Amino acid sequence: MNFQSKIIVLFLAFSCSVVKAQFVKKHGQLSVKGTQLVDKNQNPIVLRGVSLGWHSMWPRFYNKKAVGWLAKDFKCNVVRAAMGIEAGAHSYMKEPEFSKDKIEAVIKGAINSDIYVIIDWHSHNINLKEATVYFDEISKKFGKYPNVIYEVFNEPDNETWSEVKAYSEAIIKVIRANDPDNIILVGSPHWDQHVHLPAADPIKGYDI
Repeated sequence: MNFQSKIIVLFLAFSCSVVKAQFVKKHGQLSVKGTQLVDKNQNPIVLRGVSLGWHSMWPRFYNKKAVGWLAKDFKCNVVRAAMGIEAGAHSYMKEPEFSKDKIEAVIKGAINSDIYVIIDWHSHNINLKEATVYFDEISKKFGKYPNVIYEVFNEPDNETWSEVKAYSEAIIKVIRANDPDNIILVGSPHWDQHVHLPAADPIKGYDI
C-alpha cells in the first residue's frame, strides 16, 4: 500500500467514526407520536444505553471521559445520570452543589459525544420544593440542547398516582416555561410497575 492509499484509508476510517458518533446531529429533536418515540423527521427511533448508578454512591463515574467511553466502546446513544436525592454520603439533600456538578459533567459529556442524556431525579419520595428549584435551573441551562431528556421522579414507591401526578404536573410546568420541546419522563407507583394507573388517568395539556 503506497502513502496516498494509506491516507485515503485513514480518511475513510475517520469519516466512518465521525458518522457513527453524530447520533443527535442525525436524529435531532425527539418527540412522541402516539406511543412511539420519533426523531426530528418523525421516524421511529430506539435509544440504547446505560444508566449510571446513583451519583451519591458512585461519583467517580460521573465525568466526561466515562460518558465518552460508553458512547465509543458500548455504542450507547443515551446515558442516564441518576442523581441520588436522599441516599448516600453525597446526596443532593446533603451536598446540592456537588450533586449538580456531577450531573452536569455527564450532561456535558453526552453533548460532547453527541448522544442523548436522561437527567434523572432519583428519589423515592416527593420533594417538590427541591425538585422545582433544580428543574428550573437545569432546564434554563440545558433546555436548548436536543440531547436532553428529563426524568422528574424515578421509581415512586408508596405514593399514589394522584400524588405523583400532581407533583409531576407542577414540575412539568416549570420545565416547559424554559424548555418547550425536550421529552419529560414520569414514573408510576410501585417502582414504575403500575403503568395502568397513568394510562387510566393521564397527564393532559402537554404534547410530550
